[in-house]
Amino acid sequence: MTKDTESSVTDGSQNDTSDTLRFRQLIKGDIKQDSLREFVSYTADGDRITLVGAKSDVITLEMTSKASCHVPFPFIVACLDSPVNERPLDVLHAGVNLVDIYENCHVLEAQQLSLEPVYMTICSTEVPESRLVASKWSPQILSNGQMLLAALNTYGAITLLCKPAEHTHWSRLDGLNVSTTLRDTLLPVRNVSKIQNFKQFKAFIDRAWITMFTWRPANEPNGGHVLVLGTANGSLWSLTLSSDARTLLQHRVLNTSLNRICYMLAFEDLLLVGDVSGVVHLYRFNNDEESGLSLIRVVWEKADRMGLQKAIISRFTERECYYISLCKAANLLIWCIPWQEGNEWLHTRIYVGGMKITGLCTLDSTSFAVATSTSKLYRINLSQEDKKLTASMQPVAIDDCEDYQIIGLFSSRQRNLLTVLFHPNKEYAGNIYATSLRNQLKLRVGKIHNGNILTKLADTFQPNTPINQSTDLLAELRLELFATSKNLQKYINFHRLTAFQFDKEATESQQHQLQLKYHIMATIFHLRANLLWLTLQTEESHKEMQLLLAMLAMTHMRLRLKYLCSLKELSPFQKEAAQCMFAEAQRLKKLLLEDSRKGLDSPETENLPNSKGTHDRHCFQEAFVQQMKINFDDLHAQLGKDVIEIPEEEQPKRRCCVSYLQLPFSLDRRYCSQCSRPVLVDQEKLLQLYEPGSTLLCPCCHGSYALDLATA
Repeated sequence: MTKDTESSVTDGSQNDTSDTLRFRQLIKGDIKQDSLREFVSYTADGDRITLVGAKSDVITLEMTSKASCHVPFPFIVACLDSPVNERPLDVLHAGVNLVDIYENCHVLEAQQLSLEPVYMTICSTEVPESRLVASKWSPQILSNGQMLLAALNTYGAITLLCKPAEHTHWSRLDGLNVSTTLRDTLLPVRNVSKIQNFKQFKAFIDRAWITMFTWRPANEPNGGHVLVLGTANGSLWSLTLSSDARTLLQHRVLNTSLNRICYMLAFEDLLLVGDVSGVVHLYRFNNDEESGLSLIRVVWEKADRMGLQKAIISRFTERECYYISLCKAANLLIWCIPWQEGNEWLHTRIYVGGMKITGLCTLDSTSFAVATSTSKLYRINLSQEDKKLTASMQPVAIDDCEDYQIIGLFSSRQRNLLTVLFHPNKEYAGNIYATSLRNQLKLRVGKIHNGNILTKLADTFQPNTPINQSTDLLAELRLELFATSKNLQKYINFHRLTAFQFDKEATESQQHQLQLKYHIMATIFHLRANLLWLTLQTEESHKEMQLLLAMLAMTHMRLRLKYLCSLKELSPFQKEAAQCMFAEAQRLKKLLLEDSRKGLDSPETENLPNSKGTHDRHCFQEAFVQQMKINFDDLHAQLGKDVIEIPEEEQPKRRCCVSYLQLPFSLDRRYCSQCSRPVLVDQEKLLQLYEPGSTLLCPCCHGSYALDLATA
């Protein structure tokens, strides 16, 4: 357990700390890194994290809710097999007499020339291997549905990588070479014969040396990607790439007063840039400007030689402002930036302690978590009164971390899960005999809030919003069920199947309740199937899941048929879909009725562990079937004689889960990205079953659909 909180100072005064929070661990894991000497990590949305050690390994963590219950780690780990070792600046040395330049240097110039391998890789007998300094996800996917990642090494080479969602290997994206395009195409040609001294040579190299980059948040109407580069001479380049990221469409450049750029962070239309001297500028993306950027303010103007370590930007809608937090060693500088011009900017400063801040992430609009090199974890709370911004510090206790150093901190998209990255400290690592253990990165996933995950999930079910935006909430649900596997009753009792009422018209709200129940039951079913002491209940879970799926299908079909009843005339596809729905409803009613009567007549039912619950389920099934007969007969009467039921023997086996039409054999397929249930590829036809303006979502799990094309 962590010790008492260190003293902290805000605007020169002592802070009051409230009761200690506790980090509740839900799962832990480890990842191999070849070296953590210069470890860096990045995230754009909390659900996708990139980790970079001191060498050339690219490792990413992708949040998922599909992890197996016996290994419920909520991240998919992916890596790049081949290292990034390109040196695009070596070409610039041709024609430059480095020997004369070195001989004519004064002491400081000679020192910089010898310490920076970029300046003399041609003359060096042993050129140091490249190291990765950054790797970041693009906020937009490629035109083929794959994800895009860019990685930058110490020699200024940017490599574009791609992979399908939830795959474990990255591959290089052929086509555009960003570094060589900047070097050979975008920069004006310069006569190298006029380079006579180190200052001229440095300026020549620095203009093409990419030292940091970021992605502009998605706002391109054509699905393009905007890559923002920072160079060693302080220039900012905005490159607009095509939707497949293989072509450069447009470029803009802004020459700034900054030194070598070492940090960049983009949030909405804001861009935070820091250089190696410690100066930090805040820019705004502005398409009215020729450069595409405009300087808002210098948020740190003192050249203290402390490069920006961490920074976050958060939006506070209630006060119509942004909060920008900057890490300088063990200090935090926090700015409050109003949306409206002319309003006063507020700022405060807080000393966290621990020599250095190693982790920073947002918890909500007015609070964030901070980790120090001494493995202390704090929650920083902001308050604003009488045009004064103040910050208070609250300790968060973590068990069993005395021998480890926190080197990364991330909160998920919904701010419900907290991921903490650990590495053994020097004393502990020196006592570890296995070298492989010294290169392990420990991860702990947990939470510090006490909110009800079921309430949060229920609020996310909106008519046209897919559940994909709440992957971290689904992941927390799985982790909670696994962590409390001996006390599942509260989750089983949530929206009990036998408590649903179907004697009224079907509503989307009822469908959303059933979909939430599906996510709970799917996790419980896998949990019981994988844990030995719960396998006796697997058969009962299977029966409950079959009943739930039938209830979901019936509710979905009633909603769709209800909409078709409101139309004056049906298209051929709508008529065919209605026929298939009535046939599927008839099949489900027959299966449920047979199962309920078989269960009620069987004496073995009384010997089951939950015989009363099983008896109630069978009784409910029989009543449910009778009610569905009334409902579907009424819908059939409203649609008229044009809709004829398909005979049972002609019902197809492979059906679309939206229209229940037969799926044709094809290499192209459209399927739910969450539960993989297939639908027809033609989305426009399926949308004929919904109200205008609706979004096609899975009727079972509320997920969005993905498309795989054989030609992609």
